[in-house]
Amino acid sequence: MIQILLFICVPVFSALVLLLFSATYFAANDPHHSVEVYGAFAVIMLLIIALSARMNYHFYNMTRNKMLIPLQQLSMAARAIQHGNFNVIVDHYSDDELGQMCDTFRTMQTNLKSSIAERAHANTSRKILFSGIALLAGIISHAWYEILRLSPRSQPSWATPKLCSSDSGGRRKSRCST
Repeated sequence: MIQILLFICVPVFSALVLLLFSATYFAANDPHHSVEVYGAFAVIMLLIIALSARMNYHFYNMTRNKMLIPLQQLSMAARAIQHGNFNVIVDHYSDDELGQMCDTFRTMQTNLKSSIAERAHANTSRKILFSGIALLAGIISHAWYEILRLSPRSQPSWATPKLCSSDSGGRRKSRCST
């Protein structure tokens, strides 16, 4: 709404002020002009005001369609991406700088979406891998437990506790029996 005031009302108001001041100036400096001259001057000024208003309105629509709407779309899409919605569509296509910015934004959006999908896939793969490693470690530890429990004679030397006795003086003997 403020754009309409800036592009239409301000030029129209300034033209009306110019018309008032110029009519006052002509009336004060040359009182012999007829009403027809003042009327023709007023009509010409009103036509200039109308043409100016129409041109300003056209310029406003062109600016709004070419700049404001794509910038609003980019702003809304950036807010949506900020909140996690990557399916927002920016549908402005042109060969100017704003079109290039929209193309870059769409590329960034696609790359960001695929990066997040790859990251989620990697996290899922990592969880599956760690659960497999944990399962394998549990199976191995259970297998070692069963091996050690069932065959005490075939235990490796490091798995067998050594029994050492001490002599009467509290010193350890140099040889320990297994």
